[in-house]
Amino acid sequence: MKNLEVTAVNPQEDNIVKVLGVSDEKFDQIAKLLSKGIASEAPISTMMNEVSQICDNPNELALACFKMADTIGKLNQVMSNPFAMLAEMMGGGR
Repeated sequence: MKNLEVTAVNPQEDNIVKVLGVSDEKFDQIAKLLSKGIASEAPISTMMNEVSQICDNPNELALACFKMADTIGKLNQVMSNPFAMLAEMMGGGR
C-alpha cells in the first residue's frame, strides 16, 4: 500500500497546486480527465478511480479531490440557479 500522507511542499505559496508541489502539467492532466468524466456524466467513484490511476503521490490525488469537489459544486450551483449560469458565462462566477 502506498504512503497516503499529504504534505505541504511549498507552504508559503498561496496557490493550492503550488502548495502541494504538483506540476502544472500534472494538474492539467488531472483537470482534463475530470472534465472528461464530468462531461460523460460518469459516476464520482469511476472518476476518482480513473484519476487515481494517473496520480503518482497523495498530493496529486488530494488535489484531484479538491478540483472535483470544486467543479461539481460550481456545476450544482449553476444548475440550480439560472442567474448563476449567466454570471459564470460572463466570467463573473469566479
